Amino acid sequence: MTNKVLLDTNSYLRLARIFHPLLGEQPGKSQTRMCILAETIEELKNSPRLQSKFKWYNKPEFTENRKYTLSIPKKHRKNIEEIEEHLWEHKKDMGYNTSIADVYMLACGSILDITVITDDTDMISLAIEFDIKVHKTIELLHFFVGDNVLEKEQIMEFIKEWIIFDDLPKNLVNDYKELFGENINIDDFT
Repeated sequence: MTNKVLLDTNSYLRLARIFHPLLGEQPGKSQTRMCILAETIEELKNSPRLQSKFKWYNKPEFTENRKYTLSIPKKHRKNIEEIEEHLWEHKKDMGYNTSIADVYMLACGSILDITVITDDTDMISLAIEFDIKVHKTIELLHFFVGDNVLEKEQIMEFIKEWIIFDDLPKNLVNDYKELFGENINIDDFT
């Protein structure tokens, strides 16, 4: 995994409350820095549904932590726009349900060589088709267990949170088994 990872909106919301402060330099051997785009903040600001669901979002400590946005160097903006156009056309051709913000995030990941973290299946498919580094949220958590940032038991805290907020990533049970080598039963969390 690269030293920076770019979280999409859902991954940010799935991680930020428990893994706080989330954004900025992180401990561990890899010193992986998690970041978001300014567009992610705008998406959250403009979504009363998400703000209502994730009431902690507007607390000062989370607002302060969101200052760690990824800055896009001017020299890369034209290339990002070009790949964004290609991604957008391809996503339309394939019938993917990816937003302009999602496509922009993938373009940034591609040009800046940053791994994008998302659980959105259409974003993942689009990323794979364009050789953009992409991982699911649970894969990032697995990486942090291996990097001694998290204990495996702490993953259960995240899963409980996702259940409480009715925000369980698709295929989580299978992904967990593949990554950690053991089964989890979602009913045990309720």
